[in-house]
Amino acid sequence: MTRARIWGLMPSVRSVPLLATQGRGRPKKYGRPARAVTVTLPEDILATLNAADTDLGRAIVKLVERRGKALAIARKPPAEIAKDLPMNGSLFIGDKGKIAIAHDGMPKLLPEEQFKDFKGPDPFLPKSPGHHAQWLAACKTGSKTGSNFGYAGPFTEIVLLGNVAYRVGKTIEYDPATMKVTNIREANALQQRTSISSMTALP
Repeated sequence: MTRARIWGLMPSVRSVPLLATQGRGRPKKYGRPARAVTVTLPEDILATLNAADTDLGRAIVKLVERRGKALAIARKPPAEIAKDLPMNGSLFIGDKGKIAIAHDGMPKLLPEEQFKDFKGPDPFLPKSPGHHAQWLAACKTGSKTGSNFGYAGPFTEIVLLGNVAYRVGKTIEYDPATMKVTNIREANALQQRTSISSMTALP
């Protein structure tokens, strides 16, 4: 049996077995692979689980699956966005239009009819010899790479803010100077990592 304990600020806790296995294979109550674990939980959390189901393992599965379905419904993009969203890529929405970029593809301006006569700028970035060769050249000569931290840092910031917006389920407004979300206070807590110094895993 695998045992795991999560330690934190728990004024009243006790260890409980979450699943009584029926030998090897698939326990009937889940219909899919499962294993037994023991965790330490606060009493108020245990009370919430017991209210969902007296079998704690089944209660956790119920609540997790229920929350997952609710989030999937709540976070489904509106139809006007979904119709332009690439199957695997990104959609940037601006005041005058949208830019759809399929993974490893070229950007496409939308609506296409509105931008059919648009001419983009002439290429101005030097052709890359490949990121490995570029990195070696930078080490030897001090030259800039195409994805140096001056570019990659702000780019990563935008990507991570997308995760924050997804988790709060709302449109966020961000001030890059202060690095704060200005319209949803609780979103700022998602920009900081949680220290794991107070958590211990036991084999």
